[in-house]
Amino acid sequence: MRFFENLKTDRKFLLIVIGFVLATFLVPYLTIPGLIVWWFYKKSRFSKKAKVIASFVVGGALLTLVGLGLIAYAKDQEPHLTINEPHGNISVKAQQTVIKGTYEPKDRKVWVNGKEVNVSNGTFEMVYDLKEGENKIEITAGNWKRARVNLIITRELTDEEIATRTTPNSTALKQPSSTPQPTKLSQTPEQKIEERIRTSLKQSTNTNKNKIIEIRINKAFDNDKEYGVFISINADDNLSEDFIKKGIWGDMTNIYIALYKEPIGIREATIVAHFPMTDKYGNSSDQMVMKTSLQVDEAKKVNWNSDKATLSLQVLPEVWTTQTNLLK
Repeated sequence: MRFFENLKTDRKFLLIVIGFVLATFLVPYLTIPGLIVWWFYKKSRFSKKAKVIASFVVGGALLTLVGLGLIAYAKDQEPHLTINEPHGNISVKAQQTVIKGTYEPKDRKVWVNGKEVNVSNGTFEMVYDLKEGENKIEITAGNWKRARVNLIITRELTDEEIATRTTPNSTALKQPSSTPQPTKLSQTPEQKIEERIRTSLKQSTNTNKNKIIEIRINKAFDNDKEYGVFISINADDNLSEDFIKKGIWGDMTNIYIALYKEPIGIREATIVAHFPMTDKYGNSSDQMVMKTSLQVDEAKKVNWNSDKATLSLQVLPEVWTTQTNLLK
């Protein structure tokens, strides 16, 4: 208590405390330069003339840098940033969302929550992984001067996720400790391939359809250690046709990563995605909306250690062969 009373009544003591606090924070930034200056002016054997010249050179260099920085900031054009997707603060039942926008001038950079994203001639697009609940996203664009847009995207649990979080009943948890565990049988290569495919995807879509419709695995006719794979899946529904397409790309990317990141004898993989489509008569039915294939020779050239967003939005769409695409 006496300490705080002295701060209120003794101005000199207050200034000493403030100086001590400031010095504590500034020590890491001032100690080394201070020691260099002290040695140069007090201990070095340079002549007085050399010290004066050095002072002018260093001081002039610092002033020049500061001046150039101020000039660059003054000349920097005020940037403009527009977010095209998503449209404002939204709620979604998905693990990812696509952020698309435009900016001017076209030679500026763009950051999403401090991470620089790939841009192309005034436009950018990225897949953003959502956590459960509110996701605060700050998009900035510019150079010296910055334009900012803040979004709040709320990720809601899907019906499948809610179901998996249901607490099991007590009888299911009570198992005798003496119950023998089943022996895990060795898997055939085909079973290992199928397991990789199934574990790379969710079990169902956000419309409660089975995610995987069919998996066919066939041995190559000229090599019984290489395989051709055909996978048919249902696509998730989303806010727009472009979001649906990006979701399909994400599913296909997961499968191709599972098949090609670690070699397991895949010679060629083909993936077909289905989605409900409505004809001109108003009749709706599941149709094949996208079909891609990827051969091992092309897969070996891919850097599979890249992040998933880069693979699904930039790399693989340029590498896989698109045989059918009904989505814009």
